[in-house]
Amino acid sequence: MNVFITFEVSDKQDMVRTEMINKGYYSNWFDSNVPQKRKYELPINCVWKPNVELAAGKTDIEQIIAQLNSQGHNIILKKLIVLSANPWLGLES
Repeated sequence: MNVFITFEVSDKQDMVRTEMINKGYYSNWFDSNVPQKRKYELPINCVWKPNVELAAGKTDIEQIIAQLNSQGHNIILKKLIVLSANPWLGLES
């Protein structure tokens, strides 16, 4: 399934999102079902990934935060929702 993750962290929001992207998550998507391929940008605290289970999405962000904290950061995962992301609807970028 496609998963959609929205999260709130105490610090380093951009760093956490970048690491999620490095792990194969996306910060946007394209609608190829229309004649002009439309791009949709996600809010800064959201990412999505195809072909992954909900529990794996939760584990991924927890592991990334633990890894960043082992490098001297003090990031707390304050809020987290992992949802199935199909179908979807959004505002075109």
